[in-house]
Amino acid sequence: MKKSLIVLVAVLFMFTAVPAFSQFIVGADYFNFEFEDETAPMFGGYVGYDMGDWELSLSYYMWEKEYNFSYGSTSFSWTMKLKPLHLIAIYKIAIPKSPEWVPFAGIGYGQTEFSIEGYEDDAESYDSWLWMIGVRYYFNQQTAVNLKYVSAEVDIEGNTGNGSGFGIGVSYKFK
Repeated sequence: MKKSLIVLVAVLFMFTAVPAFSQFIVGADYFNFEFEDETAPMFGGYVGYDMGDWELSLSYYMWEKEYNFSYGSTSFSWTMKLKPLHLIAIYKIAIPKSPEWVPFAGIGYGQTEFSIEGYEDDAESYDSWLWMIGVRYYFNQQTAVNLKYVSAEVDIEGNTGNGSGFGIGVSYKFK
């Protein structure tokens, strides 16, 4: 229910934002992400509105880690999966002498779908927070490469799971 509400609020905002000060932006990212001492690639993307100094984005990422364990002739395997969905407010800092470089920082709240396939196959969604810092380099007024550091915290049944990682991505701003 919370996940649906977050998506509804984000979609309503994106379709009702005043086009005179908003620009639609999309992006895709790849992260080397560590969650609870386990590292694996994380992929995903985002859509949002660029409002000058601020950007509001809705992001969705996928992270999974496979585990294998053998004891004698018996072996076990399972896959832990995280699928975070966040609404993120990002503040961008303008550098007058180098407008192609845009440092930014952001905070987001959302739901993270958590599952362990092979052990407990049903997925459940939990509250999560996300913090990020990074820099965006614009090749032109629309296309950019993003370098960022992301830290996330997921509340899984009263236990806090932490993850963080460095990422690279691309973004495109529609005019």
